[in-house]
Amino acid sequence: MATYHRTGTTYYSSLIIQDGSGGVTGLVQGDFTIEVSDNGVGNQSTAGISINEVDAVNNAGEYAVSFNQASSIVANDGYYTVVIYRTATPTERFFETIICTATSPSAPSVSDGIFTAAVSDGRVTDGVGTPLIGARVFLRDPGGTVVTQVNTDVNGIWGPVGLPVDGTWTAVAQLNSYQQASASLTVASGVVTGPGADIQLTAVVTGALTAGQLWEYTRRQARDVVDSTRANLVIKEIVDDALMMVATIQQWPWLQDLGTVNTRAAFREGTVNITQDSPIVTLIGAVWPAWVADGEIYIDGVFRRILSRDSDTQITLDAAYPEETRTDVAHLTYQDTYDLPDNLLRMGDVLNHYWLHQAMPTTYLELQRQKAEYVYAQQPADAWAIHDNKVAVWPPPSDNRTLTFVYWKRPAPLVSSGDSVDWNPTRLTLLHRAIDYQICLKWGSTSAGINAEAAKRAFDQEAAREESADMRYAGTRRPMARQGARSYNNKLGII
Repeated sequence: MATYHRTGTTYYSSLIIQDGSGGVTGLVQGDFTIEVSDNGVGNQSTAGISINEVDAVNNAGEYAVSFNQASSIVANDGYYTVVIYRTATPTERFFETIICTATSPSAPSVSDGIFTAAVSDGRVTDGVGTPLIGARVFLRDPGGTVVTQVNTDVNGIWGPVGLPVDGTWTAVAQLNSYQQASASLTVASGVVTGPGADIQLTAVVTGALTAGQLWEYTRRQARDVVDSTRANLVIKEIVDDALMMVATIQQWPWLQDLGTVNTRAAFREGTVNITQDSPIVTLIGAVWPAWVADGEIYIDGVFRRILSRDSDTQITLDAAYPEETRTDVAHLTYQDTYDLPDNLLRMGDVLNHYWLHQAMPTTYLELQRQKAEYVYAQQPADAWAIHDNKVAVWPPPSDNRTLTFVYWKRPAPLVSSGDSVDWNPTRLTLLHRAIDYQICLKWGSTSAGINAEAAKRAFDQEAAREESADMRYAGTRRPMARQGARSYNNKLGII
């Protein structure tokens, strides 16, 4: 998304440089490469563009970028694309588009109403007078459109911002783990009257994160997209996709659940009659179990899929029997697949220390190979595999068992605004970064002009911080558990 700026005024921006251990400090302008293009013509002058570290202690990794009003690109009208990257890591790039015009409403000028928050006048606090650092403040013009966003400093102060249109402007403040709040600013003939009080955010102590809160954030980040059936559908898709995105990167404890599989012993009672070129199998001297339609029958060295249970003594195969007619022959009938939870995302450990008689996981293809080599016998199942969200077992189970296992679930799709979200509100920043990225995939950029590449980079950086924090909390055990789980699930063919 392009940022409009009035020519002849200083333009400010910032970029973040991080590595696996956090913000990178101590860089100077010589460590960066700057590239500028104008209306598609590259190799433009970079004079007047300065890069300076903000605060190595309080804002580690943040570098301010300023464009001199007289000697840089903002001195002239034009459509400029600026790319800045650390020369040592050229694949990670800061990207910004600046449209400089003589009458831009987005940048302060002498005739604009200019506002800077102050104590008891727009400062962002926690409600008991403590200033909040890093809160985002979105500015909506009198028409309700988000024009820009700024962050609060260590004193809860933000600005200056230019408010060039007369009327009532709205400042919406938000911070992770706090409920958002807003305040009004009145502009008349270039004079701004502030809210006259701090913007107080209330900490979220209890209560679940709701779908409506995420949809509102998404709409705001998507440049206040118009309320319509299609737009609302896309907003819901963005949030659901973001939830799946964050769910797959780590074994989050709040997504853990317990599942069970009830295996059934193979059925061998009675004998069967079957006629050549017919799919009908008749049982003599016993009654077909209720589950038989979910299984297979083994006759004359071949397993055949059962299509339906027609009565206590009759079943229908999924294909006609091609061999000669057989009467009063032995059979083995068993259930070979069992349903797993519909919301299963990733398998975990079996809690009762065995799975199908100490069975080991294998691939579905290997399970079918073992099945093809099977010799009729009574033995416990010793292999299992995940296939089509079911667990397939082999050989046929010799008894009934209830198996309990841990699994990680997929977040439930959100339908109504009051739906609780399967996510920890204290990790809201990571979810917001995933939503930002999904917005870029659907609509090109966010309200702050962030494109997909930058949004994905921000998500990866936040994910790395979350993982690093979890590893510090859990010591050396968590990385080992994560590595083992990844290997375990890869073998099963599950993410």
